[in-house]
Amino acid sequence: LRGVDSDADARYVAEFSGTLGIPATVEKRDVEAYRKEHRISLEEAAREVRYDFFYQVAESVGAVGIALGHTQDDQVETILMNLVRGTGLAGLRGMGTITSLHPPGGGVLVVVRPLLEVARREIEEYCRAYDLSPRSDFSNYSLDYTRNRFRYELIPLLQSYNKNIGAALMRTARAAADELSYLEEGVSLVWERVVREQPNGLLLDSAALLSLPPALQRHLLRRVLGEVLADLTDIQSIHIEKMMEALSKPAGKRISLPRGLVFHVGTGELPTPLMMLLWFLVTAT
Repeated sequence: LRGVDSDADARYVAEFSGTLGIPATVEKRDVEAYRKEHRISLEEAAREVRYDFFYQVAESVGAVGIALGHTQDDQVETILMNLVRGTGLAGLRGMGTITSLHPPGGGVLVVVRPLLEVARREIEEYCRAYDLSPRSDFSNYSLDYTRNRFRYELIPLLQSYNKNIGAALMRTARAAADELSYLEEGVSLVWERVVREQPNGLLLDSAALLSLPPALQRHLLRRVLGEVLADLTDIQSIHIEKMMEALSKPAGKRISLPRGLVFHVGTGELPTPLMMLLWFLVTAT
């Protein structure tokens, strides 16, 4: 995507890794072709291609996971982007220190982020102290990308209201993570009572689901989507709210969800999937 700058970055990584005696794997992928094929944004395409590459390399060397260099600043940006997208409480948690991802090519990738509580400024100071000269990706300064607009426009504006906005959002993320952990434990306790697997989808017992507190209903529905989609990248809180609203509607209500999924309120067995679509069925009471 960045031509000669990208090539120079690759050479730098290979040479620096060599001085440390660490093997380096460098490959080229056609992100633009991937973006057109999957009809997603360039940022999303680059992320998916990158994580698929990470998974393939980890698998080829027998690694159980990878370590990424996301910083506290990246976490703050991610939380704000999730907030604007409307991802709900789960988005306020931000990135996890240890998470499992599902690359588009399949498989599971364990990701560790050891620098998530370290500010970018601290890392830059460390590099200066030890006479390190890391490369700078100039695309990180372009306002053509959403994350960069958050970094250079929105966050400075928020800092004019609260100079410690980063620390405040990190506290929010930690609190959200604790509360989500509690809710997820609750969902696990009721999962078998509410959800049954079917060959072409998941069957939910509406009576059992509606007997739960709204917070558990939301998080159970999120897990249902996660089970089918493998990740919740395209899921926003509005999708969950529409699903909950549909539970009170007469049988026959259908809601279109991301990636061709359909939430269907009906009776009987799951309908036959059309064009490989996945269906949900909530039994009417």
